[in-house]
Amino acid sequence: MQSRTGQNRAALFTLSFVVLTFGCKSTTKQSLAFFCGCSPCSTLIEEVGSERLNQFKIFYKGNTADCEAFRLRKQFSHVLPDPTGATASQYGSDTCPTLLIANPNGYEIIGNGNQIGKELLQRLKAGQY
Repeated sequence: MQSRTGQNRAALFTLSFVVLTFGCKSTTKQSLAFFCGCSPCSTLIEEVGSERLNQFKIFYKGNTADCEAFRLRKQFSHVLPDPTGATASQYGSDTCPTLLIANPNGYEIIGNGNQIGKELLQRLKAGQY
């Protein structure tokens, strides 16, 4: 039989463990890519390359069947459907192509209706972003 002090220590340890476990947040974010298959999307994919973009979580503005066709055509390992663009909108993407590069402070938005320069494309392709 444990003493009252031993029971209190065990209860305190359990409470501390629960608080620490549930108080932790994952800080790991994945970079995101939003495409629709238009000419600017295709150009960006060709310039950066599917191998590098496979490191991103890729969304396509289309249904599941369209996503699968796009995935095969562009040689991606994965593509998630975003048929209404709701997911893109949640991240502030309203024009394709858009890349959201994860960083400690959130995301850096690239594209989204703005020209992506050659230097930036080269950095993306080289994995320097």
